[in-house]
Amino acid sequence: MKTNFFIFLGSMLILFSTACNKDKKALPTTVEGYVYNGVEGFAWDKPIEVILVKEVASGSWVGGTGEETVATTYADSNGYYHIDFKAENVRHWVRICASGIPLHHNYCNSVDGTPVERGTKQKIDLYLPPYSWLKLHVENVNYQIGDELHINFRNQKKVFYGPANDTAIFFGSGGGNTFVKTLFRNNQTVIKKRDTVYLTPFDTTYHKLEY
Repeated sequence: MKTNFFIFLGSMLILFSTACNKDKKALPTTVEGYVYNGVEGFAWDKPIEVILVKEVASGSWVGGTGEETVATTYADSNGYYHIDFKAENVRHWVRICASGIPLHHNYCNSVDGTPVERGTKQKIDLYLPPYSWLKLHVENVNYQIGDELHINFRNQKKVFYGPANDTAIFFGSGGGNTFVKTLFRNNQTVIKKRDTVYLTPFDTTYHKLEY
């Protein structure tokens, strides 16, 4: 009975060791997909960098995890990217690196956080939001004591007082028309207006308001 028990125990240890080694083994893995910017007919004239990262221990005494770049590629003119790699038994993600796009704050951020499945061929599409900025030039061309101009752009608000001749920067999403709402006030006089502005994706759009 003891002999059979030790044979059984030895067999289980071998199976467990084999399973552990299999988990540690790096497996051939492929991830591919397309980078979209959400603007029909708009193509960025520079290649978009796509990186593959893996989860690593942060090395901090408080614990936690960090990331390490495993591979780098670039999407082609159609937005397609493809990465072949050996996946270790840790979590992997693909990320867009938008450092070359002016005024774009999505620097190497994850998109939806979809992990790459180890040992498979997986399709993960990435989305690069078409962020834009509005540079608004406000000038009071007919100043009267008590003038106030209230600006509301996509719930971003600013107030100009007196003989204003200044600019303000607002954050938005490009590729379509948006509204700049204004409210002019002086004592009992209140005038509301709404300007339409087209924001260019991945760029700064200039617009002037006179009052």
